[in-house]
Amino acid sequence: MFCVIKTPIITKEYIMSKSDYQLKKYDRLILDHIFDDGRKYFKDISEEIGVSFTTIQKRYKALIDDKILHLIGWADPKKCGLSNCSRIMIEIRPSKLIQKVAEQLIKMEEVSYLTLTTGTHSIEIDVLCRDNEHLLEVMHGAVNDIEDVQNTDVNIFLKVHSDSGSFLSQDGEVENLDEKDLEIIKYIKEDSRKSFTDMVKEMKSSVGMIRKRYNELVKKKIILVTGWVDPCLLGLKSYSRALIYMNDTSKIDDAIKILNGFEEVVFVATTTGKHALEVNWLCRDDKHLYEERNNLINTINGVENSELTIYLKVLKVAGYDTGNSVITPN
Repeated sequence: MFCVIKTPIITKEYIMSKSDYQLKKYDRLILDHIFDDGRKYFKDISEEIGVSFTTIQKRYKALIDDKILHLIGWADPKKCGLSNCSRIMIEIRPSKLIQKVAEQLIKMEEVSYLTLTTGTHSIEIDVLCRDNEHLLEVMHGAVNDIEDVQNTDVNIFLKVHSDSGSFLSQDGEVENLDEKDLEIIKYIKEDSRKSFTDMVKEMKSSVGMIRKRYNELVKKKIILVTGWVDPCLLGLKSYSRALIYMNDTSKIDDAIKILNGFEEVVFVATTTGKHALEVNWLCRDDKHLYEERNNLINTINGVENSELTIYLKVLKVAGYDTGNSVITPN
């Protein structure tokens, strides 16, 4: 039900200034509003932009139909009781069964992100769990029970320092959510623009009550509906993960500050394991990635080495099955 903490998000600033995709007139303005509030009424957008409701509706539909724009309903995992965020790297043999195993993993509720990768491990998943015991259940009772899974490595994200486009709390307390709150989150996850009127038909509650509950969830930053744009369609076709080894752990905080200054860096976290940091990059191509990796090694004190893995195809983003249609480099 809940969303991933590691999602390749293109900021609206990047879209407005540097994307290769040729946005039509008003598209950038529409995206600007949708990124701030994915449920914003077209009537309000039209009045603020100064064009007709019909134009907004038509251009929005075109962005959705062209798979440029996707709407995602975020739910903050920590505030919803999922405090353990981890990455599991999975080795599959024989390799011809990778897709079959991926399809099984996609169906798991705890899996919020899944990608096919280069290297020894064929599949990488992010899982959201209540605690370490829940993580063990997922690993040993679900993932390792899948036929053809040969080996798994797990790293727990100790702290997320940067997740471009997300609004995750680092120290937020678990909120007391009742069944009505969880129902609203469920509907927002299934259809981010589902009307309160349609929710009423299934929840046996008033429109006013549902609207009030939804606004409270947004105010407390428990949920957020925002726009998501496929990086590949914007000219960013190289998506990768680097595990960074530090020879001086006292310099980790300085390294994090520098990494957060890289425009191409969309995710930074300290993790368990032999490496200190995990970083995700979005680049135009492999040459661009090579240049950024060299900049990383040469400019950050305390970095001894980095281990790079390229993401070949992302099959699940923020809990959504992509249907093999996004983040698939040509």
